[in-house]
Amino acid sequence: MNDEPTKIEPTTVSREELHRLVWETPMVRLGERFGISGNGLAKICRRLDIPYPPRGHWAKKAAGHKVITVPLPAAQSNTPASVRISSTEPEGLDDPNSPVQQALDDARSKTVSLHVPERLNRPHTIIAGWLADHERRKQEARRERDPWRRDFMRGSTSVAFQQISSEWHPCSCQI
Repeated sequence: MNDEPTKIEPTTVSREELHRLVWETPMVRLGERFGISGNGLAKICRRLDIPYPPRGHWAKKAAGHKVITVPLPAAQSNTPASVRISSTEPEGLDDPNSPVQQALDDARSKTVSLHVPERLNRPHTIIAGWLADHERRKQEARRERDPWRRDFMRGSTSVAFQQISSEWHPCSCQI
């Protein structure tokens, strides 16, 4: 298996073509195809005055609801007719001698030997307070889930138990 991402070549797309693509495919998937994020693609659409589907559009469409496709408005004089979309890969990661790559390798070598203990010996007071509160809440939740213990802690028997007891042993409730 190759961990290297595939290089996506820059693509030139017209306004009309991008409008059609945006309304046919979700932004995230279309962004992956161009090598950018869905948010990056939305920014390109805003710059080119291309309407794109609102949130929930694809869920409504999948559920069978009627969705409205907004037509492409006429281009203004300062709006380009096409755009060149290129991948947003970080620069310098291909070169093993680049400072960015060297810093990444150095950080990775330091974190390999990182060991986090199961229990903290002397945690900071804020962390210790949080741990104590967390443990207290876990114990309360455990008591709430156990009906016998919950009723015992309240000092009463459960209503369901009283009803069953009186049905099975009518004299037991008269004691």
